[in-house]
Amino acid sequence: MNLNQYYLDFKEKGKMDSELLMLVSTFRSDMDKSYEVHGDNSDLTLVFEAGKTINYSFEGNFVIRTKSEVTDTFYNKVQEIEVNYLDNENKYVNDILINIKQGEFVFPLHITKEYSRDLLFYIDPINNEH
Repeated sequence: MNLNQYYLDFKEKGKMDSELLMLVSTFRSDMDKSYEVHGDNSDLTLVFEAGKTINYSFEGNFVIRTKSEVTDTFYNKVQEIEVNYLDNENKYVNDILINIKQGEFVFPLHITKEYSRDLLFYIDPINNEH
């Protein structure tokens, strides 16, 4: 492999790494700031104060993030998604595990949603009594 080819390969790998880091940091930040998270293995809706929402759609070879009129596309292949719920009706997402494939490697992204105490009492008042 010549130096020029090595540079092009390095540049492409850097682009893929940058895309992955942008997805992880944006998704983690949105999850931390959201009030509630609803959804399933293909779509998530993050609810913020004043009823604002951000939607994440997992489409196989890319992830689409929609915030009002703005759409971001992350070109990361989602290999597997596992969603666990806080309540019995599967309404409130507790944590999510996303396996993102990049080349030969699979990167697990695991995020747990921390809900406010008041919302926890509303969701499941029996199990959250003191």
